[in-house]
Amino acid sequence: MAADASADAKAKIDLDITTLRLDVESAQAKVAKLNQAAANRWREFEASVSDATARLRESIEQTRAQ
Repeated sequence: MAADASADAKAKIDLDITTLRLDVESAQAKVAKLNQAAANRWREFEASVSDATARLRESIEQTRAQ
């Protein structure tokens, strides 16, 4: 009887472990997706700042040339 209870408990724990592993894998995939989106947004921001800086320099150069 104790062996059956022990086997049932082990089976339940194994099932819980499997479920938790799947949850962790899912969470890791979501975090990776968010990190990629953040990296893409950062590159877009950097490009925008670079473009704005180039326009500002050009404007300053044109003003000096006058």
